[in-house]
Amino acid sequence: YQRRVHGDYWLTDIAKSQLLGAMAVYLFESRNLLSHFNISRAQFALFVLAIQRKYRRVPYHNWCHAFDVMQTLFCMLSHPSLSLYIDELETFMILVAGLCHDLDHIGLNNSFLYKADSPYGMLSHKAGARSALEVHHCNVAIDILSDPSTNILATLNDEQAQRAWRVLIDTILATDIALDKEQKQEFEEVIVLGTFDPSSPDHRLLLLKMILKLADISNVAKPFDISKRWGEQITHEFQCTGDNAVDTTMPTVPLFKLAKAQCGFIDHVARPMYELASKALPSIKPFLQQINENYSTWEKIIKENPS
Repeated sequence: YQRRVHGDYWLTDIAKSQLLGAMAVYLFESRNLLSHFNISRAQFALFVLAIQRKYRRVPYHNWCHAFDVMQTLFCMLSHPSLSLYIDELETFMILVAGLCHDLDHIGLNNSFLYKADSPYGMLSHKAGARSALEVHHCNVAIDILSDPSTNILATLNDEQAQRAWRVLIDTILATDIALDKEQKQEFEEVIVLGTFDPSSPDHRLLLLKMILKLADISNVAKPFDISKRWGEQITHEFQCTGDNAVDTTMPTVPLFKLAKAQCGFIDHVARPMYELASKALPSIKPFLQQINENYSTWEKIIKENPS
């Protein structure tokens, strides 16, 4: 199981990301999700291709990241602690959400979009929405699923379709890091403290929100060499934010600076989230163990490279 969690792949060359489309189709088929919902392989492949085309050539929030999040979810869902509670439709849609969760990401964060008075920020502010990017990701997903050639929800009945849309939209919106505090509190109250009711759609949806969020930040929970490369990518993208110009070339990130950034992210974001989830979900413990191992390695780098 742990070998499956830590998939041994790393594709930085966007030209090679064509391979990931075929792998995405394979993973969905391996769980019999396409046959279960009477979706043809050809239509699902068109859907995946449409998604892939909507990801931009940015350093981190690109198609490779989307596939990585979906593949991480796939591994998490292979453990009985999750699969016992989540039905086939929810499994299908959370994996779809993994592929869609950063559609058309422009490489800039919500805070920047609001402060820069960008069109995304202005529209979200006027509409009363808090999460400019996440709303945009949902809108792009809706556009793709509204095209008959890529509408993989067409075979669902009305009740299934309503549930599917709710899982897709609610889980993607929940990936906004600004919502972490309130979502951790809700997760602890419902799931960790033992009031979780598997028959409650709201409780299962909360579980799905949590695992997508965990998968979204799981780069720090991968083997160190892979985690380091993800860290370099996101650090580069973050540096571009200040210039409002995303450059896809990959300059060398100073190791000490990268180590400090990764330790800070683990301390304040990743470890608290994974520690909370692991209290209720045994499938999360291997990820938490890897996070702690990576943290120790980064700490060693900081001590050996004082600045």
